[in-house]
Amino acid sequence: MESSEWVNLCGATSTDPDPGEGQHLAYRWQQVRGTSVVLSPSATAAVASFIPAQPGVYEFELTVTDPRSASSPPASIAVMAVGAGQQAPKLAVVASASTTSTTGEDVGDTLRVEGKPRSLRVSLADSPVVTLAARVTQVADGKRVRIGWRQVSGPSEVLTNEGEADTLSRTSQTSFTPTTSRVHLFECKVELLDAIGQPSGLEASRLIRVLVDGPSTFVPEVLATVNPAIVPLSATSGQRVALDGAGFLVNRPDQIDPRTGQPVQFRYQWVQLAGPQVVIDNPFAAATTVEVPAFGDDNPRLYVFAFYVDTGADRSESYCVSVSQQAVTPTTGLTGLSSYQSSSG
Repeated sequence: MESSEWVNLCGATSTDPDPGEGQHLAYRWQQVRGTSVVLSPSATAAVASFIPAQPGVYEFELTVTDPRSASSPPASIAVMAVGAGQQAPKLAVVASASTTSTTGEDVGDTLRVEGKPRSLRVSLADSPVVTLAARVTQVADGKRVRIGWRQVSGPSEVLTNEGEADTLSRTSQTSFTPTTSRVHLFECKVELLDAIGQPSGLEASRLIRVLVDGPSTFVPEVLATVNPAIVPLSATSGQRVALDGAGFLVNRPDQIDPRTGQPVQFRYQWVQLAGPQVVIDNPFAAATTVEVPAFGDDNPRLYVFAFYVDTGADRSESYCVSVSQQAVTPTTGLTGLSSYQSSSG
């Protein structure tokens, strides 16, 4: 959006599980990034607006409190403001390795609600060299950019290139030789520079994961389903939804834990990523349930859950499933399966 336009931050669909208290929530918006702006009519309104002071990223956190003084965890939202005639850069990242012809894709710039991205998988037994390559687009000729690489999580690896501080190039790459199994998460960030070589506030970033198997350990490969995938807004009471990761896939089902000599004991975890907070009945079971409450209004809602499997030595990427609460006839649906994970591993 352009920096001269009003931006509306809406927290009006926030809810409270206690009956009747959802109509009496107190709101508090806090700016955590970007040039300081004034929220109108106030930072305590359910819907607050502002005009960006200049191009760049503006990030806010919303906390809601009920009449019993119980507060929600902060929920964040970010807005990219651009000036007239400007464009924010776009970025795509691909992972490849010296030992395979397959490649891995980045996780995109929006919350994944189904499945997981296609990540590169390599094995330490093959002594791979992994290369991360970035391509920048939507930047005018002659404009300079700053490109940076960093590792976000996973066993620490040494990158051969941390980026370019000031360049006309629209590509960048870095490499590493994995030393430890597990999910490795990396970030590439591009910033458009102004006439004096300083960040203009227009930027883009991408996360990408590399799955590294050990000689005798492996990163589990998982899938999950949800049933039903659609819950009607017309429901007058809460509806139970099944989250099922019992059919998860692994590379080697007969895997023996080298530390104990016994078959691997798998551990599971479900985490809610988006939507009004609900209680996962048993977040550490492969198959569990949640109750999607009936709010008695016409506001559609999306609930997103991530499923993980852990062998004790390695943890899978997350596999995401979602439940849509909308004004339609209830149907039973399953998410699709994937062969191939939150900003975490």
